[in-house]
Amino acid sequence: MGEHTGEPSSTGDSVDRHVALWSKELDWMDPVKEAIFVRLAILARHAAQARRDTLDSDGLRHWQFKVLLTLRRAGPPYTASPSDLADRLGLTRGALSARLAPLEDAGLITRTHRAADRRRVEVRLT
Repeated sequence: MGEHTGEPSSTGDSVDRHVALWSKELDWMDPVKEAIFVRLAILARHAAQARRDTLDSDGLRHWQFKVLLTLRRAGPPYTASPSDLADRLGLTRGALSARLAPLEDAGLITRTHRAADRRRVEVRLT
């Protein structure tokens, strides 16, 4: 941005243009904070895409990673009930079940019945 004018400098980018435009419309907006927020949002999008690309290159989908990460975050012994996993991931039980099958087929998780109550299933990270 031009140092005193609030206008984009000749070397400005899309963020500078965004801030200059909205600074004129929203007098309460802090242009420095807005520029930081917008640049962080762009960086977050790029980082998320890089993560997806890396996972994809290893044959792991982002949603699969999220399931595995949720089990890992549960701590040793890295187990959870399907309903607990569904709640933590914001999924329905049916959607989670459909996601667990490919992970189990790939050997990344196991689903077993609990010894004390055979009706209860336990999902375990392998």
